[in-house]
Amino acid sequence: MTQFSNLPRGYLHVEQYKRVLRWYKRFKEINDGKRLDDDFNCQDDDMLAFFMNCHHLKDWVIQDFFVEASDPDIAKYCRLRDEVVRFVDSNECLMICSNICNGAKHLRRQESPHFKESLRV
Repeated sequence: MTQFSNLPRGYLHVEQYKRVLRWYKRFKEINDGKRLDDDFNCQDDDMLAFFMNCHHLKDWVIQDFFVEASDPDIAKYCRLRDEVVRFVDSNECLMICSNICNGAKHLRRQESPHFKESLRV
């Protein structure tokens, strides 16, 4: 397991990105019919884990580059943060990840979903 405390800022989000790729590989194997030995609940857990880790990558990127308000690079950080949020909020696939993640987290949804059209699975 990666020792996050040993990594310098600006590299922590890469570990989360690699985690997303590993979960995607499992998801793809399920989607391609290569994981038939797993029961439905295990497959469902792996697919949900992919969506959750994908959704949380945004937070890892934003927090990895966090700077204090007094830092001279605060404006650059704010632009980066806003750019990441705009990208995620305008990307249909990432909005779906967000909805799946938040739907799994909460028993009842309090806010409207990012992707408002009905989805057929």
